[in-house]
Formats: sequence, C-alpha cells, structure tokens
Amino acid sequence: MLVASSDVARQTGLKPWALSLPFGANQDGSELVLKFLEHAEVSGARFVTDLQVVFSTEEEGQPLECRTPLTPEGPGAGARASWGHMASATGTSFVALQRVHRPFSDVQLTCKEDAPLVMVSLGQRRYEHDEYPPLRVDSFHVRQPTRWCASAPVTRYRSLYRFEDAVGFTPPRAELIRQARPGLRLVRSGAECVLLAPDAPRGNRIEAIAYGGQGPDAALLKGLDDVAMPSVDL
Repeated sequence: MLVASSDVARQTGLKPWALSLPFGANQDGSELVLKFLEHAEVSGARFVTDLQVVFSTEEEGQPLECRTPLTPEGPGAGARASWGHMASATGTSFVALQRVHRPFSDVQLTCKEDAPLVMVSLGQRRYEHDEYPPLRVDSFHVRQPTRWCASAPVTRYRSLYRFEDAVGFTPPRAELIRQARPGLRLVRSGAECVLLAPDAPRGNRIEAIAYGGQGPDAALLKGLDDVAMPSVDL
C-alpha cells in the first residue's frame, strides 16, 4: 500500500472510499498514523490519499475544525506554510493556530569511532630438522577500528498548535513513522482552521481517502464517535 497524491491514485481507476479513525485526549500522533495505515492495509486498500489529522475545537463559543495534512515527501509537500500561522478562508485569525512550546523527555544517542594502535603477537615454529624447534614470537602494531555508542536522557521542546495542546496531542514525527515504515516519508504541513458547519461531523480523527480494497468495514474501524470539544483559552 502506498500513500500517494490523489492524482496518482485516480489514474489507477480503483474505487475511492472514505476512512477515518477517531481518537480522544492524550494521544501520540505517530502511533495513530501507523495504526490508521495498518487498518487501511487490512481492508486491502492499494493507495491512501488526502491523509490528515482533524480536530474539532471551540473559540469564543464558535465551533472550529482544524486540519493538518500529512503528504508524501516530494515537490510541493508541506508547501502550505509549514509553520502554519494561517487563517480561515475569510481571513479571520484564530488563537487556535498560535504555537506553544512544551518540554518532553527524550534519549540522545551519541556514537564515536576510533582506530587505536594495538600490539599483536604471532608465534610460530618451523619444523625442518629439529623435532621440537624453538617458538619464534613476532610482535607488531596494527590499528583496530572501534565504534562505541552511549545514550543519555535529554530534554527537548516540541512546537504545538493550541488546538493540539488543549487535548494533550503529540504531533506525528516523520522519523518515527519512517522507522516503522522505511519507504514512507511524510511531511506535516501547516494547519488551517475554519468555522465548523452545523451539519459537519465532529470529533478528533485521522482521515483519508482509500483506493481499492473492501471498504471501511473490512478495515475494522468503528464509525466516527463524538468526543468532547476542548475550548481554546483566549
């Protein structure tokens, strides 16, 4: 299964269908994306397009929907303002799109290489005429390449949108997704918030369009459940 652009997927002639994975508070985006893709594969989907993380939130009593696209690496990926201080289609600036910085614990691995000189001794006997010839020992120096690594705890800072911070969401990390799926390189674009229409679905979720396969029932995903909408403090 490939995460591709909609143009590439449409050219296959496969039937498209919508797929979504709802989630609640304090979730890790990398784990959610990997889980989402696993379910898409279970359904037999050949392609996944328009992958994005969607949040339902509120600001000044107005319901908002904030979306962060995840696009495959390539020309144009992440072009929609990677730092995301964008506004709605009407030009209204939302507090939900402001950035906050939160510390988190991580482990840093440091590796070094060296080639120290070591002494090597080589002993040999030459059996010609003597039954027990003397042992001849030759010593010489060689360089022996070595590599050692050490890990140490470090404190890092992640940049979050306010609508992500309000529910304790950890944004997807491209390097973690790539470790689990070496061929997949995703770029997280800037978010955009718009006023939520009264009849629009609500709830935080990952969604995409799948091509091929047997549909959402085969993907073993439940229907979108309503979850509480966090308010963004002004």
